[in-house]
Parts: sequence; C-alpha cells; structure tokens
Amino acid sequence: MNDGEAQSSSQPLRAIVSINRAIELCLIQNKEYRIAEAYLLLGNVQMQLGQPAMALDNYEKCLRYSQTNYKALSNSSSSIASHKIFKQKALAHMALKEYLTALENIDAALKVFVANSNDSKSELQRIKADILSYSGGHDQAINLLQQLIETDKSNNDQYSTSKSMLALGNAYRKASIETKAIESYNEAARVANQYQYNDMKVEINNALASSYKTQGNLNQEVQFRNKNADYNRSNNNLDAWSNDNLQIGNAYLNAQENDKAEGYFQKSLELFDKASEQQTAQATPSPLQYRSTQLHTGADALRNLAHVSVEKKDLSQALKYYQRYEKLQDSIENIRKLELDDAIMLSNTIGKNEQRITLLEMEQNLADKSIEILQQDQQLKEEQLFTRNLIIGIMAAFLLVLIVAGIFMVRNTQEKNRADKLLTLQSMTGQMNPHFIFNALNSVNEYITLNDEREANRYLSSFSKLMRQVMDDSRHTFIPLNDEMEMLKLYLQLEHGRFKDRFDYELTIDQEELGGDYVVPPMIIQPFIENAIWHGLRYRTKSGHLRILLAIHKNQLQVEIKDDGIGIEASKKIKTKNQKRQNSLGMKNTETRIELINELFGMSITLKISETHPGAEYPGTTVLLIIPQPNEDKIISYLKTNQ
Repeated sequence: MNDGEAQSSSQPLRAIVSINRAIELCLIQNKEYRIAEAYLLLGNVQMQLGQPAMALDNYEKCLRYSQTNYKALSNSSSSIASHKIFKQKALAHMALKEYLTALENIDAALKVFVANSNDSKSELQRIKADILSYSGGHDQAINLLQQLIETDKSNNDQYSTSKSMLALGNAYRKASIETKAIESYNEAARVANQYQYNDMKVEINNALASSYKTQGNLNQEVQFRNKNADYNRSNNNLDAWSNDNLQIGNAYLNAQENDKAEGYFQKSLELFDKASEQQTAQATPSPLQYRSTQLHTGADALRNLAHVSVEKKDLSQALKYYQRYEKLQDSIENIRKLELDDAIMLSNTIGKNEQRITLLEMEQNLADKSIEILQQDQQLKEEQLFTRNLIIGIMAAFLLVLIVAGIFMVRNTQEKNRADKLLTLQSMTGQMNPHFIFNALNSVNEYITLNDEREANRYLSSFSKLMRQVMDDSRHTFIPLNDEMEMLKLYLQLEHGRFKDRFDYELTIDQEELGGDYVVPPMIIQPFIENAIWHGLRYRTKSGHLRILLAIHKNQLQVEIKDDGIGIEASKKIKTKNQKRQNSLGMKNTETRIELINELFGMSITLKISETHPGAEYPGTTVLLIIPQPNEDKIISYLKTNQ
C-alpha cells in the first residue's frame, strides 16, 4: 500500500499495480479497513490520470468497506475519515460537470467533518463555493466565501485567509466582476507577502495577470507575469520559467508589439530546450502529463515565433520554426496515443485484478472440495473392504449389496441429471447478444476517433460495469430483484445512448408493493427488452416508445414489456438469415431456461407474447412475464444436494 502511495504521482500505472496487489492481500486476510484505504488511494490515482468516472466507482467501494468499520470513521487521523471520501466524490462529480451531485457530496463531507484531521473545514467550504460558482450560483458562492474570510480572520489563520481571498477573487471572475476580483487578489497577495506564502504568491500573480489581461491592461499583466518569472528563475524551475516567458510574449503579441514578443518567445524556447535536455538525461522518465504540458509550451513558442517571422517577412526563418513546430506536434500526438494506451492498460489492470480476486475465491473453494473428496474416497474404500468381507462370508449379504449398489447408481444417475440441468441453466445465464458487445465497443472507438475522451470513458465505465454485473449475476441461480433492475437500467442507458433517435423508454416499478425481498433468475427480462429494441423499435422511421412495468399481481411478480415497433410479422420479413438464426437461438435459450427453472424448483413461470395494436401501422409487441416467488426450502435443499 505504501509503495502505491509513493508511486501515485510519478508512476501512476505502477501505483495501480501495487494497490491492486494490496487489495488482493487484504481480501485474503479479510482486512476490510485496509481494503477501504486501498480503494480511496486507487480512486485518487485515477483522478490524477483524468478518469473521474472510474475514480467514482472506487470511492463508492471505499465508502462501502469503510462503513463496516465505524472506528475508522470517527478516527481523525485515519486516511479514510468519511468526510475525505465525500470530498473526493464531490471533486470527481465536479470534473464530470455533475454539479448538483457534487454539491450533495460536499455538503455530506461538511456534515460528517472530523476536527483536527489533515483536511480543514475551510478547504471543504472553498470547494463548495467553487461548485456553486460553476453551477451559476455566483451570489451564494461570494456570500459563503465572505463569511469564511471573517471566520479565518477570527481564528487568526492567515494562510487560510489568503486562500479564501484568492477563492473569492475567482468567484468574482466567474461572475464577470473583474474590479472586485482584482481587489480580492490584491488583498490575498498582501497577506501572502506579509507571511511569505511563496506557493500562494505564484497562484495569486497568475490570477492577477489573467484579470488584467481580461481588462486589456498590458503593463499590469506583464508586471505580474514577470514576478512569477523571477520567482521561477530563482528556483531554477525551467518549465515554469519557460511558460512565464511564453505568456509575456503572448501579451505583447496581442498588443501587436511583435519585437518585444519575439524576445520573450525566444527566451521561452531556450528554456524549453534546456528543460528537454534535463528530461532526456534523467534515468527515470517523467509522467506523460508532465511531458505533454512541457511539449505544448515549446510548440506554442515555435508557432508564435513563426508568426512573428512571417510578419517581419523573414519567410526562411518562419519555415524553420514551422518545421520544428510540426515535429513537436507529432511528439504531442504520440504522447496522446500513449495516454490512451495507458487508459486502456488501466482498465485492463483493474479487470485482471477482479479476475484474480475471483480466482482466489475459487482456489479456496477447490481446496475445500479436495479435502471433502479425499474424505469421501477414504470412506468409500472402507465401505468396499467391509462389503468384500461380507461377500466372502455370506452370499446373502452379496445380494443385498448388489441391491444397495443398484439403488445408489439410480440415485447417482438422477442426481447427475439434475446437476447437468443446473449446469445447463447456469451456462445459459448471462449470454448477452455478441452484436451488442461488439457494437458497444465500436461506439467507444467512435468516441475515441472524435477525440471525445470524456464520453468514451463514461460509456466504457458503464459498459464495463454492466459486463461485470452480468458475470457476477451469472454465478447465481436467483438474484435480488434490485440487482436485476440495476443491470436493466445500465443496459437501457447504453442502448438508448446508441439509438437516441429510434426510441425513448419508461421503466416503472411499483416501489410500494415491491418493497420485499423479491428474487428473480438473472438475465430473465433482458432478452425481451433486446428483442423489442433490435427487432421492433429500431426499424421505425420515427422515434418509438418502450414501456417496462414491474408490479405484483395475485402475489406474483408481473413484468410487462410493451413497445410500438413494427411488430412480430413485419420483423420476420426483413430479418437476414443470420438475424433469424440468432433471434431463434436467443428466444430458445430463454424458453429453455424457463422450462429448466420450472422443473428444478417447482415454479410456474409463464410467458405470453402478443401484438400490442393488431392491424395498426406499428402494431408493436407486448410481452407478459409472470414470475412467482420460488420455494425457499426447495432451493436450499437442491443446492445442498448439488454442491
């Protein structure tokens, strides 16, 4: 765990490997508190890699594990004090522009805040103000920060006062009140200068420079950018110093003072080259995000120098700059590809970790089974020896043994048949249409092609969550109805995302009647929804409607799936041979599952399929699936027999 934390900033992918190993070890040792810590750290690494959707999944796991250890939640020094989890969830939702959910989580963090921890309550309130500003609540954000500044002053917390002043300036900027923003920044700078908060000085100078740039005040903008350049020069921070010169050059270029701009661009390029030489000489490469930012600075300097050279009619020099600029752009593109590869590797690493955890559980079960088989084998040998002695001594006993053996074989045959049927049932569970999987992956590829990384990540996260849930559920004969509903919601979201112009849908659940512990066979409803979309709604010329209703009727679960698609007969006419074969196999699979469940567990699941509006242009299809609750005693008895 410590290795993963140490590597999280410089080598995030290695950090993920270390954290995954820690999770496996903690699962083996059943240390739920340590598992929670690992998931929190894993989420933070994913936030660093720009994967907020994946980070959220791990923060949820962290919260789930940590809530089983209430001591950890009340421990102010704990790395998983609950307010920290809610804080990170808020930051992830803010990165996804889900501001309402982000606000709910930061309020939860403030509510359960533990004093004397590494986080401060002021920091949480500044995050809340930032969320309010981004969501349009400018007045609320400003009022909150003004109250926070008064609190910081009364507590004599000068550092927090400076940070809150800076945050207030940012809130004014988002509200387009530049004059007030500059006043707040100057007050923040006064406190930072008085108490020598150097890290704050740089941030404040950048904020002031940006405000003056908005106002068109070139001299003031350059003055504050020069302050940062002097600071970064004294600390030999070549990358930051190079970027400072680039920004000053941009300011002069915008003011059409090309001669001054050219000097700063050349200085920026010179510092960029020095930083690149240092990077090459390092034994350990810098993270991709660092190299990408570094190359962008050099590329911008070269592009602007080329522009200035064109303005000076020095086309030969401009061509040299442009040629080098193109080479840097190629390098940036290569880094983008590497970042995408890293993201894919990250997803694969997490998937492999879950597979290893599953294998660990299976190995433990196999070990238990091996011991049981050895015991049975020993017992069988003793019985055979006893039987042989009886055969030698008494012929009548031999006949009795034959009868007993015959009965035993009949029972074994019966149990084997029942076990085979259960295996068949389990193998049929979770077989999703491969076309859906391939088309979903193509959708991810399309997002990537369009450089829509955020949508690709979000789609891939939902898709992987659906696949994981299908695999988890397929191991069980019955699952809670709530789990089946979560899977259906994920599936509908993905399909609707691909066929937005073909249909909308409505999922209605009678929450009052379905409040009990209802269970259903996994993946029993999904094939009918898939048929409604793929063989009915997607052939409409206009958008259709899919309605799914779950309710209790005569003490039985009733599922009604109704669409206004082209109908059963029209669908048969336009299907290809391959589609007919796949649809036939899919429906046959579902019907066989229903027959096996009814036989094995004494249930009476019924299925009725009809046209919704016979004779209409779009007759549609109605599926009525009635699922009684299984006999609990029979299920327990049957599963014990087949373990």
